[in-house]
Amino acid sequence: MIKPKANLHRPSEAPATLNGKVFVKFQITETGAVRDIQVAKGLHPALDAEAIRVVKL
Repeated sequence: MIKPKANLHRPSEAPATLNGKVFVKFQITETGAVRDIQVAKGLHPALDAEAIRVVKL
């Protein structure tokens, strides 16, 4: 089991005062692969990219 919170790293480009949630949507194929990852509600480009990176793990 992957623990997303344990794998998150705050990008240095993101303002330290910025807090919140990034909502990501994606599909899981019949074989269990993740595809079509999209940010549904983002906070900052660097944080959005980090959320996508964690989903790809």
